Amino acid sequence: METRVYLMDTSDIDLQGLDLKKLISPERYQALSRYRFLDDKKRSYASERLLRYILKRDYGQSLDCLGLTREQGGKPKFLTGDLHFNLSHSGKWVALVVSSFPVGIDVEEISSFAYEDLLEDYFTPGESGYILKSSSPLRAFYNHWSVKESIMKLDGRGLSLPAKSIDLNMETLEKGTSLDGRLIYSFVYKLDGYALSLSAYTRELPVSYHIIKSNEIG
Repeated sequence: METRVYLMDTSDIDLQGLDLKKLISPERYQALSRYRFLDDKKRSYASERLLRYILKRDYGQSLDCLGLTREQGGKPKFLTGDLHFNLSHSGKWVALVVSSFPVGIDVEEISSFAYEDLLEDYFTPGESGYILKSSSPLRAFYNHWSVKESIMKLDGRGLSLPAKSIDLNMETLEKGTSLDGRLIYSFVYKLDGYALSLSAYTRELPVSYHIIKSNEIG
């Protein structure tokens, strides 16, 4: 089964008038009530709705039947079946990947800030040098960060895995990045104003993504 990446723009989602209790799980509904900002509510809502929609449309599966749990490190996974998935959201985008093998995806909205202050603590000297010498250092920083996060999510330890332990060579991602003696393969997608990365333990990664319109998910 091929790996598929999906993106959905949440900017035109209107939560007013929706019967949220019927559209999302009780756990997700409770989570929405804890968010202060509308954009956070929209991204959280869209994450589950997109997953439900894609599972039914492309895989003939029901999220309620598959069930959800979390690995020891907190990574969400299905309780049953052979499918794997991962979700990420930032800014207006929600990103979803579904596959027959473990995957990690990350999307980051690019915004200006003093990224140089983070280099010493989170990046190796080689990575820092590459970023600072890049024709677009801010973009290079976010691409590095996004790949690192996708690897952390693939690995399952998330942010408890030190970012500096992942030593990236952005010119040779297709040859793999070694982590704990195992090679991880990553791909960086083009997305205006954002960094979007996918990582897996296989080279068989898609080089494009599918755009899902918010009115499709109901």
